[in-house]
Amino acid sequence: MDKSIVVPIGLFLAVVYTIKLLVDARMRYLFFKAGAPDTVEALFRGEERLRRMSTLRWGTVLLVFGLGLAVAAKMELSALGLPSLALMVLTLGVGNLAAYFAARSLELSTGGVDQPQHRRGGD
Repeated sequence: MDKSIVVPIGLFLAVVYTIKLLVDARMRYLFFKAGAPDTVEALFRGEERLRRMSTLRWGTVLLVFGLGLAVAAKMELSALGLPSLALMVLTLGVGNLAAYFAARSLELSTGGVDQPQHRRGGD
């Protein structure tokens, strides 16, 4: 690709992501400052769960993708040939499916989504 296309697109994506991070940080600060501990606790618990699932997904996908690359090297496929690209896409799909089933079984074994504990009036 031409650098005159890639650089502006990359710069745009970096600026948009930076704005998203700043808005998220500002919202967290406002929630914390407003003194809504249940809301802040639920927000952090949800983000922590998403971070765990994201790590599980990327780990599974990259592991299966690496196995696909090892199979391609063992079969001596050309680097950019159609069979090797098809094998890479196939392994990415298998990795995503494996991550989905791993996350699903993890949620079923832990009892689903973490629910915030509600406080009783006198506590």
